[in-house]
Amino acid sequence: MGRSTSIQNVLNEVTLIKASHKKDDLTTDLDPVSWSNESFKLAREKVYLNGKLKGSNSKENALPVPDNYGGDSKKVGESQVSLAGHRLAKFLAI
Repeated sequence: MGRSTSIQNVLNEVTLIKASHKKDDLTTDLDPVSWSNESFKLAREKVYLNGKLKGSNSKENALPVPDNYGGDSKKVGESQVSLAGHRLAKFLAI
């Protein structure tokens, strides 16, 4: 969830994510297949914008991304990282 490998920067990022993404009712789902399906759906909707965002294998042919795409996708990623941590902790406690 970042580009830095500095321990302090990673800890700062963890603190921010923990503060802005609280554990919720979704952490009661302890089925990894369900988690995978949920992530696939989010990727399709939020990352690939329901098929409107086409990939490219070259920078010259790439289509522009919508305004605030990076910020929006970062929010989704951070939320999923937080949720994954909560779910994994609960899963391992079984």
